[in-house]
Amino acid sequence: MRALAACIAAALFAPPLAAQTVERRDPRLAEHLMAVSAERLELFLSLYDAAPPDARAAAELALAPGRGPALAWPTRAALARAARAARGFAAPNHAQQDAAARRLAEFVDGLDLLVHPGVFDADQARILAEAGTPLSIAVRVWSPDGAPIPAGPLEIALQLVGTDGEVREVRRIAVDEQAFGGAGFDLYLRAPEGLPGRWWLVPEIRSGERFELGAAVPFDGVASDATEGAALTQEGSCAARRASAQWQQRLELGLRAPEDLDGAALLAQLGAKNATLAARRFEPQFASANGADCAPIAWRYLPREFAPPPPAAASETGVRGVLAVLAPDAESPAALTRGARGEAWMDLADALGFEVWSVSTGGDGLQARLESLAEGCLARGLELVPVARANTSFSLHLALAQSGPEGALTSAVARAALRMPGLSTVPPLGPGVRALVVAPGVEEDLVGLARGFATLPAQPVVVLDDLLWPERLRRWIPRGDAPRRKP
Repeated sequence: MRALAACIAAALFAPPLAAQTVERRDPRLAEHLMAVSAERLELFLSLYDAAPPDARAAAELALAPGRGPALAWPTRAALARAARAARGFAAPNHAQQDAAARRLAEFVDGLDLLVHPGVFDADQARILAEAGTPLSIAVRVWSPDGAPIPAGPLEIALQLVGTDGEVREVRRIAVDEQAFGGAGFDLYLRAPEGLPGRWWLVPEIRSGERFELGAAVPFDGVASDATEGAALTQEGSCAARRASAQWQQRLELGLRAPEDLDGAALLAQLGAKNATLAARRFEPQFASANGADCAPIAWRYLPREFAPPPPAAASETGVRGVLAVLAPDAESPAALTRGARGEAWMDLADALGFEVWSVSTGGDGLQARLESLAEGCLARGLELVPVARANTSFSLHLALAQSGPEGALTSAVARAALRMPGLSTVPPLGPGVRALVVAPGVEEDLVGLARGFATLPAQPVVVLDDLLWPERLRRWIPRGDAPRRKP
């Protein structure tokens, strides 16, 4: 059995034949950058949650839209500035920093590390280290096009955060500023010797007396016997092919995915017998289960059985309805499934008996995605409740207009929730759709008899306001019976 596991592990962890470099126009890099954005948002939210009031205020200032659109999703650089402010390390207002400090901070905010292999055999790493031939890990250090590079000599250090939380410096070298251009450069480390689990690398850049810490980047160690039964495939379902592609990309290129599956979860997706997925999880949804394009268009969570008796409006399967939660075009729909945000949406689904679908608004296919989802709801006798987060309310308006009066989407949607920059004087989706409007400066009115739609006040910072959606819907949806679908 151990020999079989070793053979499987050798195939899964086989090194590439030559050094791998990802081109900047590679579509896989675009998805990786979505993952970086999701990581930085998750980091910011955890720091903000633990921050004292003055640090929270500084972080909110860092995320203020300024002259930009009020509901625009924040950039990676803005999230990095806000995280630094939440730590209490620096003033978020660039005007409060001198030019050199500002340039260094902006440069570090743009840095990313590609750790490959992004999943390594922790048992093999320990065996090789004991034999005096340690397993090597390459760390590609790179920055996006147009990122400001500080002038003069620079020093980069890498800090390793272990599975036990211990932090130690594992690499420090002097580098020329030109090294950060193009595809970046590689640093080589010994693979960590420790228990399987998640590890982190944190870059530190020093310029003269100044230094800044970058965002932590994850990579995973797995046990050799955890690979038993796992196999890579280029055929079959989209779910299997996507898991195989993710595994290979993490090993060969260090590219990460927005859904943040750790090494053990990826092995479970690949069929490993000794690896298990979380009991509660979102599952990717594809345009076609076996099609050529295996990029997920949505992520779906099925609610666990809620406390009996079920609502009168529940279907035979015990599901009451579907929440179609629209992702801003700057965010992957998988980002909503991560960490505390994902837990909050799953808790809501379990409490109300609603499925939750995090739906991409990217490209020009939103109307078709919602139309297909609506057809499924009508066939199952479920109501469909769109939730227009951040700046997606216009996308919802457009999709309903394209559906037309006879379309499945128009027929299935009897109520919807929208984040809007201001308050309209008429129901935002017409008199046939009962709406919850979240906007700045409005009073709480969950019944909405005066205006014809319910209202709740919004927070000025869009990502912090976004966290309130599960609780808002928990309060609004149960009010009264589910509305009848329009004939």
